[in-house]
Amino acid sequence: MRKYTFIEGHAKFKKAMVANLSDEYCLFLYDTEKDDFAKQSKRFHTIEEVYKYLDTFQIETGEWIEIEDPLEYCNYDLITPTRLVGRDVDKPNTVNLWERYVDGNWHKYLYTDENGWKEIEE
Repeated sequence: MRKYTFIEGHAKFKKAMVANLSDEYCLFLYDTEKDDFAKQSKRFHTIEEVYKYLDTFQIETGEWIEIEDPLEYCNYDLITPTRLVGRDVDKPNTVNLWERYVDGNWHKYLYTDENGWKEIEE
């Protein structure tokens, strides 16, 4: 299970997500409230360590929103199921071509830091 919250009062980070991996917790930090890639990640042994680390920022976090774990081959730091094209057949591409699962279907997207997600018409 994963959960995320919005952050107030921090100069850089606007959102935090915690993923419970099999033997550790991963904290993802974002510079946007949008569903985008995390800008920083950090691993912890316990959820208490995650909260203690967030306390060092002296920020206000909102209510935590629980979400399901990602689909197979998908990134943990994105809410919308997203995977590199070819990852599901063990041949991931290297040109930032992604697939996102939207409305029950996989759609291809190109991602750049400058423009974000841009759907590719097939």
